[in-house]
Amino acid sequence: MTPDDLLALTLPDDLPKIITAIEEKLAASQPPTAIFRGLEILNPLALVDVVIGPRAPGGAAMVPAVAAVIDALESVVPVGPLYRRLVRQARAGRGGILRLAVTRHHEESWIIPLSRLAEGTQAGHIHLTEAAEHCTPQALTGLCRAHIEADHRAGLVTAARKLARMEPVLALLEVDDLHYAAAGVVALLEAAPDGGFVEQIAARWGPGLAPLLAATLSHVASHAVAERLGHYTRWYPDIHHALSQRMARLPP
Repeated sequence: MTPDDLLALTLPDDLPKIITAIEEKLAASQPPTAIFRGLEILNPLALVDVVIGPRAPGGAAMVPAVAAVIDALESVVPVGPLYRRLVRQARAGRGGILRLAVTRHHEESWIIPLSRLAEGTQAGHIHLTEAAEHCTPQALTGLCRAHIEADHRAGLVTAARKLARMEPVLALLEVDDLHYAAAGVVALLEAAPDGGFVEQIAARWGPGLAPLLAATLSHVASHAVAERLGHYTRWYPDIHHALSQRMARLPP
């Protein structure tokens, strides 16, 4: 559908023709960006209808087209409900919509439940990894705390690994969640073995690392991480012995 085709239409009566044209684009795995841009200029309300209305097509191919006209959509629809609807519409592309939301609104509280809607059990991962480049360490820790309050803990472990940063682990330690904090320590050792994270955590959390180190054992899945962890467990004979037993059961 060309710009001239759009100009020849009567809206909203001809919306079904536009939706058909969008569906044809999507069937060919092509984003309907040109159609969206035309509607952005000609009729922003019609744009909203074809993007998040009851007859709007969905799917991952919509995401880049939505990103191209997001300013227009946000100018018409409140942002929280807009992104919730976009995530539902995007289906397999919901992570892309969440990234778009985070790049524009990473400090907003509605991003927390939106993360759950978009990521499920990994909620928090995209928010934290995308927001990290815009945040101070203190602000990033605040976002980690908000996700912990929403019980998005597995996502913090994934974020720690992707970012190679210890803020997610420290936030988990604040609430004494040794299980996920220990998983985060192992993730950090996998991501950056020489990052000095255990030393930094000890400096912030305190020198009594035995409970945390003991909790890491069930998360160790490679000899490389076990050997690195052994640099710290050697000060705790019982934990070090348990780590040696764990290593013996790991595949070569």
